[in-house]
This record gives sequence, C-alpha cells and structure tokens, in this order.
Amino acid sequence: MLRAAIDIGSNSVRLLVASLDGGEFKPLFKRRDTTRLHEGLDADGNLSAESMARTAGAIAAFAAEARAAGVPMTYYGLAIAALLGILPDVALPETAEA
Repeated sequence: MLRAAIDIGSNSVRLLVASLDGGEFKPLFKRRDTTRLHEGLDADGNLSAESMARTAGAIAAFAAEARAAGVPMTYYGLAIAALLGILPDVALPETAEA
C-alpha cells in the first residue's frame, strides 16, 4: 500500500512517498521545493500572492507526482506550524487544492 505526505513549512514544501506493508514503513522517495512562504509575510501578517502561488504550485506538483506513483489521494487539513504560532488566522487560499 502506497502513502504520501506533503509537509508545508514556512520555507519549503516536502513530499514523502512510502510503502506500508505488514506494518512496516519503507520510504520510496522524497522531494523538497524551497518556496519561501514566509518571505511574503508583511507587517500586518498577510502573505503575498507570489509566495502563496509558489507554495500552492509545489503542493499541486507533489500531489500530481504522488498520484503518478500510484498513491491513492486522501485530503486532510494542513497547518503551517511556524506561522500558526504568530498568525492564528493565516490560511492558504483555496488555490492550494490539488
């Protein structure tokens, strides 16, 4: 059974694709894209359209790569831990849906 995880951080987005067989987790491949989401943070706590677009693009590309590898996709809510500590109301726009 294949599974994928996409980790959205303040500086990069990461993908991990792994197999889960008999309770054993085996990483198959990893990717990382430096999107610098935090770089678009202004003094009012808003993220720039450019930094959100870079991040949404990485999420979409990684979701497509996981699908192409045969991972059945299930979507869960995501939180950006580094930003949530300082911006409790920040959220990625719906354009991040892959």
